[in-house]
Amino acid sequence: MSNLTELPGTMFVVHENDNVATALGEINPGNVRLIGAVQGTAVADEPICYGHKLALRDIPEGGMVVKYNAPVAVTRRFVKAGEWLHLHNARSLNDTRSAEFDAATAAPQDRVYELDDEEEIG
Repeated sequence: MSNLTELPGTMFVVHENDNVATALGEINPGNVRLIGAVQGTAVADEPICYGHKLALRDIPEGGMVVKYNAPVAVTRRFVKAGEWLHLHNARSLNDTRSAEFDAATAAPQDRVYELDDEEEIG
């Protein structure tokens, strides 16, 4: 039986005005299939994880990331079509906590996680 919850190589476009598509499975560099409001193909320049976004068009620094035909994020720098779009190059307009996560590691900056000297993991 196939797993319909994950479709490698396929991305979903919610609305025809969106400038991003969402990965329905792991995406490898190269051609990807677009389904949803926009059907066809796009080119991914880099690997993209399940649930992450691909820029369908160039988005200038400070430009709006549009999904659901609504702005959901603002770019931190110029993002070219085909790039993986996530916390390292965009800041959420809806999830204010994740907008402050470390752009490289996605680690929260508002908490410190430490173990006591005697505490063991596992």
